[in-house]
Amino acid sequence: MENYLTSNNVADNQELLALDEQVKKEIDIAEEFAENSPLPEGREALEGLYATPL
Repeated sequence: MENYLTSNNVADNQELLALDEQVKKEIDIAEEFAENSPLPEGREALEGLYATPL
């Protein structure tokens, strides 16, 4: 994807590096939130685990 974006002048390497850093920061924030959150109890632990059948 990086090659496609740079070769088609959609983004340059500097923009991609900035985007990569932003994504890493968002992941770190989400990870910290998850690690500091209490574990769910009982049935709540299964909520959103599986998609609802169509």
